[in-house]
Amino acid sequence: MSLRELSNQNSNSFKQFPYVVLLILSLSFAIGTTFISNSMGTRFIHRQETIEQQIGIWAGESYLLDGRVTYFPEFQNRVLFPGILKIAQSIGGFELSEWYLLLRLGTAIAAFWVFGALCIQIAHADIRTTSVGMGLLAFALIFTFNHGWDVPSDYFDLLFFTVFIWLSLSRNFLVLMLVVLIASANRESSVFAGVLWFILYAFTSSRRISLVESAKAFSLSIIAYATVLGLRYLFAGEQGLARGQSFTFLGNLLSNISEFLRHPNPWSWPVLMFVMFIFIFLWIWANKMHLDNRTIRLLVGGLVIAAGSSVFGIVSELRIFIPSIVIFCFVAVILEARRSNISITAVQKTLQNS
Repeated sequence: MSLRELSNQNSNSFKQFPYVVLLILSLSFAIGTTFISNSMGTRFIHRQETIEQQIGIWAGESYLLDGRVTYFPEFQNRVLFPGILKIAQSIGGFELSEWYLLLRLGTAIAAFWVFGALCIQIAHADIRTTSVGMGLLAFALIFTFNHGWDVPSDYFDLLFFTVFIWLSLSRNFLVLMLVVLIASANRESSVFAGVLWFILYAFTSSRRISLVESAKAFSLSIIAYATVLGLRYLFAGEQGLARGQSFTFLGNLLSNISEFLRHPNPWSWPVLMFVMFIFIFLWIWANKMHLDNRTIRLLVGGLVIAAGSSVFGIVSELRIFIPSIVIFCFVAVILEARRSNISITAVQKTLQNS
């Protein structure tokens, strides 16, 4: 086989059925990550408590965690998964615990598929580069399972933020606003859609701030958090508003850092965070010559969102960094796709001249 024939054969691999391959990849990564999530540490032991927590959130009531009566007002807007779980329970056919596992798997498949579609459609990556990006995303996601209980909002968080990136880069503001409203019923990270829009578009090429784009960005965040508060009140009344989003930068963050310094070990959250991000950043660094204004802004957005997550979340629970993980993995795929396209063009020119 000649070099030209080999090149044509390789370029046509999976080209006719990329979304069939993408579905197979999504199913594989979803099964792998949900298996680890369901089995890691005490998650298997606490599964029934997690299911009862979802029912409690839907009813606006307290629930048992580790055998103790617990209630988190901040969780009262996270009704998307509980609502779907209640609908599934009313359909019947499976036990509630079985429906829970099926829905976890279903949301994982959807999340990976949408991320892969984003890579193909927006990053213009081939299926091979896309599969590596999805694999790296799955690897990083494993470290977000360092919490002792399943958090059913995590795969939805991945899915929604992928959609935020897609719609933001497509500048489809009205649809993005609609998705933000829905995402607010999953997790309050929906406010970061406005942060992403601001960093992508608020600063013009002349380094001036666009008032129109800034207003759009702020409206996204304001609508998101207003929806969050509205849902908390709707499903739990005044007790759902008893405590706002925790501002933990000087409290919880420093406490977690202090705990790590007193008792360092290879499985502490700073070490896991380093491992979670290092391969993504190394891939980005390897293709840094292909960075442009858009990808740099995406990286800045990921860093700002990571910082915001540290301020308003519990930093030792690495799941709060899922939005940033999605952004960084996507940027890595964009840069690799550019490098690959340049390499293919160079090979094709060589073959034409041969």
